Amino acid sequence: MKIVLGNRPAVGYILGYGVHCWKLFGYRSWLVAFLVFNLSLQQGFTSPLSPQNIAMIILLAGVPASIAGNEGAMAWGRRRALATYMIGSGLLGCVIGFTPVSTSIWSSPYAFSMAWRASLTAGPSRPDSFTKRRSSSGA
Repeated sequence: MKIVLGNRPAVGYILGYGVHCWKLFGYRSWLVAFLVFNLSLQQGFTSPLSPQNIAMIILLAGVPASIAGNEGAMAWGRRRALATYMIGSGLLGCVIGFTPVSTSIWSSPYAFSMAWRASLTAGPSRPDSFTKRRSSSGA
């Protein structure tokens, strides 16, 4: 334990991955409730899909987003990719949080939710990409 805690880069990745998992758990737990709430604010609008089906589609979009996020981290460098993913995820999260009360065409946040899910999953969800890169460089 002392060796792990003494390795500052490893502790940073461990804490980042822990927060990432906590964030995904919260998102998955509240997604359907958020979509139902948003739908209740849209008077006269009938969705062709139920909020549960929309949530399933959004969550399934996370699989290719995880792969794309890993590829981005390998191509651009892990730090730069993660900084981009985290900033994008934070901005999209703020936009989604305020869309239910919006009166614009984007008042239905399904597209934003899909984009946010992609940005959430693109982050440090593939910690093996860091170890593969380090081991292949001989470090």
